[in-house]
Amino acid sequence: MICEGCKKYNMENKKLFQIGDVAKMFNLSVGSLRHYEKAGLLKPEYTDSETGYRYYSERQLITAGRIAALRAVDQKFILQDPHLKSRLIP
Repeated sequence: MICEGCKKYNMENKKLFQIGDVAKMFNLSVGSLRHYEKAGLLKPEYTDSETGYRYYSERQLITAGRIAALRAVDQKFILQDPHLKSRLIP
């Protein structure tokens, strides 16, 4: 899906996923993804300035998967450690 704002942002050649779709893929809540954005772990590739909708690239799905895997084994402390955080994000 290519959003109108994405076209204006010149990103029509990238495959982007809406925040709800990413949340479903990795069994995360939309609120969690917003939290990870604020924490600097997973910033959306593009945020539509008119709607506020967040879009993630295929590359970011790797990071989302890593976060989901760490959560699954209850390693939340890793997500809060700045030294380990830098190794999480490719």
